[in-house]
Amino acid sequence: MSGTIEIDIGGTFTDCYVRTDAGETWCKTRTTPFDLSQGMGQAIEQAARQLELDTAELLERTGIIRYSTTLAMNKLIERKGPRLALITTEGFEDTLLVGRASQWSDGIPFKEQRNIAAAVKPQPLVPKELTVGVKERIDYRGEVLRPLDEGIHEGVLGQLLGQADVVHVAGQPGDEPGELDPEDGLDRRGRIGGRHATDSTTSGSGATPGRRPAGPGPRRR
Repeated sequence: MSGTIEIDIGGTFTDCYVRTDAGETWCKTRTTPFDLSQGMGQAIEQAARQLELDTAELLERTGIIRYSTTLAMNKLIERKGPRLALITTEGFEDTLLVGRASQWSDGIPFKEQRNIAAAVKPQPLVPKELTVGVKERIDYRGEVLRPLDEGIHEGVLGQLLGQADVVHVAGQPGDEPGELDPEDGLDRRGRIGGRHATDSTTSGSGATPGRRPAGPGPRRR
């Protein structure tokens, strides 16, 4: 069982690369957005046929299956997903609006990138009115400099619940959600439970959405 199956599910096509002791092959099938497992299964079946194996035999020779998908990112870029809200450290509410480095110029011709005076930035994924800062601060080592004011935090969450479908909370690593209140979906820390919440404290990704910027806060003048 030393074989591997690699699956990449895109918005239109699903790519599959297989390597086993019987050989290696690559194939492409149509993505089935109504049920991603169907397109994934079809890709594995096609790869098995190209290796002249039964699907069951291919799976028996496989030690690991890895898959990734761009569908969530596509939803954000195409703005077809739920209405989003973002809660972040007070003072960093405009991070998405400012756009660091070349964030605003990705995907446009170089000549237009150079013409900064005529640049038109894209609309932010999270609108200004749904981006809220809360009073707290951690330093670049992850140590708490200013504890979260949970009373204010809970009030902010309650305010956003009626305006957005998904609220992302940029939590501190190591934070654990408290017990959920079945009436309003809020836990003891003021986070939203159920389908309304995403929480960066549980993400294993190296690029955690909503993670607080490292280092000191904005310079005051």
